[in-house]
Amino acid sequence: MDRQTIALRGCRYSIFGIHNLMLCFISFYQSPLGQLFDHGFDCICNLAHISTNSAYLMIGGTAYFSLLQGSLFFAFFMAQWEEYYTGELPHAMGNFGVTEMNYGLGLFAIINSFLDRDAIWSTLMKEVIPDNVVEAIAIIPERILDMEFRHFGLIGWFSIELFLIVGSLYRVLTHERVSKHGNHLSAISKLLTPALIAFSPFLLPKEIMENETRYISICTGLLFSFVTKKMICFSMAKMAFASIQMDAIPYWAVFLWIRYDADITARGANVLLGALCVWYSLRIANWARIAINQICNRLDIHCFTIKAKAVENPNEWKKVR
Repeated sequence: MDRQTIALRGCRYSIFGIHNLMLCFISFYQSPLGQLFDHGFDCICNLAHISTNSAYLMIGGTAYFSLLQGSLFFAFFMAQWEEYYTGELPHAMGNFGVTEMNYGLGLFAIINSFLDRDAIWSTLMKEVIPDNVVEAIAIIPERILDMEFRHFGLIGWFSIELFLIVGSLYRVLTHERVSKHGNHLSAISKLLTPALIAFSPFLLPKEIMENETRYISICTGLLFSFVTKKMICFSMAKMAFASIQMDAIPYWAVFLWIRYDADITARGANVLLGALCVWYSLRIANWARIAINQICNRLDIHCFTIKAKAVENPNEWKKVR
């Protein structure tokens, strides 16, 4: 890929990030339906964010990619999970939140448009850290010094994600709604399905992870998106969210099949993972159709048009129009 193409993609991605941020502000302060619409799309947008930044860092086909995707989707799910139990949707941890994240991703994309990525991100940390600093801080482990710059940066990212996850867990378990009714175990159980989804790619053989990164990413992201959408919708409707989501069963079944069936071929794994992607695409579309119809019927509204005002006297229809 030439440098000009990368630059155009970086600019397009930064514009997309700002557009996504504007949608967030508009919908967040309007209505629960606006929140459902915005965050429902954010779930899918996470796939684009992850794939774009993973391409810049060249971590496709590695455990770092699965860890990046799993941690990001899990943290996003936990934000909706926190609202489900506390009635408050967090959008920041202190002074760092959605706004900073969107601008940061856009800036990261633009910067990478002008970098020799292979030379920069593959540099060893011992070549980045000045020698006098290494000598002064003798406690720096050799493993860190021998780590590539991109991997060191990802470890820092995972540390931030872990901080956000622990913070969300603490706020929920200490919240009055949870403490008063002793719902600690119930709250933790809701994290079981997304946690298992995030862990599942690591069950796959190394060669499958390397060669089928795209299918693994898509089916995992679609399933995470589906589960998160259900959490948002159930939180709005004040409905019970099951600890074990049955929609994850096909996902786990396929991953376990590939992991433990010694006779399965690389072609067979490719077909199974591709079928999972098609299945969850259709499943999300069908679920969204049903949910939209139910919401419209419940609120007596149309989906994309404003319902005409009902009048008792047909002769007054022209006046209403």
